[in-house]
Amino acid sequence: MLDNGIRLVVDSGGTVPEATEPVRGRVTALRMLRRALGDPTALELAARSVNGRPGLIGRRDGRVVAVIALDGSRGRVREAWVVTNPDKLTAWDPPK
Repeated sequence: MLDNGIRLVVDSGGTVPEATEPVRGRVTALRMLRRALGDPTALELAARSVNGRPGLIGRRDGRVVAVIALDGSRGRVREAWVVTNPDKLTAWDPPK
């Protein structure tokens, strides 16, 4: 589903130091997603609207650990914005 020329932006709030600049390309984007999101088998994904775009919410152990907004065409994701910055996730995972 990822376009070969995908542009990926990760806002990790410094938790993923190498994620300071956008990356391009499917292989590079997948590597960065792995660094930003950790073990994919422990991540529960749910489809949600994110800032008016199609997106995903990633939860681990019931807590939101990632919000992903997607943009694309013809069934291919051409851009993705991933927020793993804990300070910015509080609105998505309010205290109970």
